[in-house]
Amino acid sequence: MANLAGQEVWVLEIWDRHGSDVELYASAASARAALLGIAVDGWENLPCAEDIPATTDGLSDEEIVEIYFGRRPDEGYALSSRKIEE
Repeated sequence: MANLAGQEVWVLEIWDRHGSDVELYASAASARAALLGIAVDGWENLPCAEDIPATTDGLSDEEIVEIYFGRRPDEGYALSSRKIEE
């Protein structure tokens, strides 16, 4: 097994009313892609409001994640980087 000490990993914690999950990613981009997937998959479950588009068409990835998690009081996430220790 390769020595990973000193390598950076990205820790994504996601929670909802059912509990929480922690996932590790090799890059910030892959962790953000996972967040985007959650937001896109759950978009149709957002509460109806005039300021929420019916689809994600025309929104940036960041806007999709921000709107989705900003409108879901029972869901959230934390994303941070950590160095692997020996």
